[in-house]
Amino acid sequence: MNTSENINELATALAAAQGELEDAEKNKTGYGYNYADLAQVLGIIRPVFSKHGLSVIQLPHNKDGGIAVTTRLCHQSGQWLEDTLVMPAEKPKNLSLAQGIGVIITYSRRYMLTALAGITQEDPDAAKKGETEVVNMPGAELSEAQQFLSEGMRACATLSELGEFWKDLSADNRAALENVKDEMKKALA
Repeated sequence: MNTSENINELATALAAAQGELEDAEKNKTGYGYNYADLAQVLGIIRPVFSKHGLSVIQLPHNKDGGIAVTTRLCHQSGQWLEDTLVMPAEKPKNLSLAQGIGVIITYSRRYMLTALAGITQEDPDAAKKGETEVVNMPGAELSEAQQFLSEGMRACATLSELGEFWKDLSADNRAALENVKDEMKKALA
């Protein structure tokens, strides 16, 4: 998390706002579970935040080969805090890549907002207990040098370029970047 130099006024306003916020009603059904949609979450948060001089900015961008949403909470004093959630870019069945990215952005915005505001909603992933797979977050286990190498691999335009790039890596970097190589091979095939 990143913050402005001071956040005392922001923290005071956020504490007051959180005292007035109510949890989001699970008003939508989809994929076998109930959830609060982004419009409802914003509808709960906006008026209360505004009353206390708070606003939220959420900007999607590409980071570490995934879809990132940076959420910044601002206070009228100029104080702020922000954090970024990175999700893997995936193309869901029956959706275009652009639609899949839109789903990821909306999902990320909703979860970042509820966490920031301190309100709850049903967690659809927890409802599927036992049906999940543990995965490493994009770039979480990579050193700064390996992050740089990962970006270089992602810049390869052909399988031949990827092979040449891979050949020049140390054994440690190959081991750390195996997943990136596999993703690139699939993408370039």
